[in-house]
Amino acid sequence: MVTEMMRAGTEYGDHLGSPRQADHEVGRVLPRGVDFHSFACRINIRALAPYRARSTQRAWEFSDDDIQAFRDELKKRSLGIASHWQHEDGGLPGVRRPRLKRALRVRGGQSVLIDNGTTTLAVARELAGAGVTALALSLHAAASLASRPGNEVIVPGGTIAGDDLSFTGIGAVETIRAMRFDIAFIGACSADPAHGLTVATWPDAQIKRAALESSARTVLVTTAAKFSRTSAHRFGSYGDLDTIITTADAPVSAIYEARQAGVEVITVPLSAIPDH
Repeated sequence: MVTEMMRAGTEYGDHLGSPRQADHEVGRVLPRGVDFHSFACRINIRALAPYRARSTQRAWEFSDDDIQAFRDELKKRSLGIASHWQHEDGGLPGVRRPRLKRALRVRGGQSVLIDNGTTTLAVARELAGAGVTALALSLHAAASLASRPGNEVIVPGGTIAGDDLSFTGIGAVETIRAMRFDIAFIGACSADPAHGLTVATWPDAQIKRAALESSARTVLVTTAAKFSRTSAHRFGSYGDLDTIITTADAPVSAIYEARQAGVEVITVPLSAIPDH
């Protein structure tokens, strides 16, 4: 049931993961011992120990096989067990979100495109020394990628914007179209489900559109705030993406729309992606 709610983007639970009045009214209540908070995508599953004399509680413990099966299910959803607390009255596995580097799923030898902007700069920092061939669309990203040995870092020709040191001219578009990428990590000023992926300037939209067209796999890296914004120039839609990596506070409605479009959504800790 939790899996179905996560796939559908259904809102459930208060800040403790207990069913709200609205959940009770529609008959949507999880079994006793299972707490789920849809906003944070946090699941707590409590299992009490077998019946003992003088105990008023009858339940079960997690066996090693149970824990492994739970790990396998969480791994499919890019989650994992952060801890397994066990004592005489029961057990509690806690669920952790993947770190940004794990969410990227980049292997050595692959070719990647790193877009301009602060969200994708976080990706560039994680991929320093990863052994990839990388086209960096800003000098900031290029410097981060080259900060440790191992990467072949390429920058396009053309003019550079003074504010964020990004490549903005036709030279950047031509360089992108002359290459093919295993993965493109794209940023956006806005990612409102109703209006698609948008940016503030026309040249930036052309660069991002070329990146989408030249990549086998496209990943949007964004913060939660950008799902409720719109900008002037549209360069794509959710249907152009394979994966969205966003922060844990992303709106449930946006996650639902993305998954309805066939996009994988991975949430990471709020501190993993800067929002400025």
